[in-house]
Amino acid sequence: MEATGGPVEGAFDPRCEGRAQPIDLAVCGAAPTLAPALRPLHTKHDGGAYGNTQYNADGTDDDCKYRVQFTTTPVRRAAGVTFTVSLTAATSGKPVAGADPFIEAYLDGEIAGLAEQVTEENAPGQYTIGPVTFDRPGTWTVRFHFFGACEATGNALAPVGHAAFYLRVP
Repeated sequence: MEATGGPVEGAFDPRCEGRAQPIDLAVCGAAPTLAPALRPLHTKHDGGAYGNTQYNADGTDDDCKYRVQFTTTPVRRAAGVTFTVSLTAATSGKPVAGADPFIEAYLDGEIAGLAEQVTEENAPGQYTIGPVTFDRPGTWTVRFHFFGACEATGNALAPVGHAAFYLRVP
């Protein structure tokens, strides 16, 4: 049987303990959902614009606004992987609906093939995203983007957030 990968286990990142930040969905106005072709994908990871990449499949976003948990279908090279993501507000623990999340995945600074990626919200705060195809083995950085279409990114209450995790692909 072919080996499967998954989240890389390690220490929990405690940076958001006691620092939950509120969000206000109203600051975005009526921001449209971004079609996959219009999402701001990069060809190379810029390295410094986001929070630390985390271990495991449970953590927080870069601004301590959300708890992010995920599961995956079997992780294999050159096979489409689907992510199931749970997003809850750090201040209340309640599901966060309407986040329109998408993924960017990097290995050695190069982005994975993500053109076919589709996001569905199955229940408030519960999303499936995929498929994501990993073309090489290694330890990838998988970054989830939330509320990427929000026009109020300079506002501290804006719901825009990002959470990155290590994922091993055999």
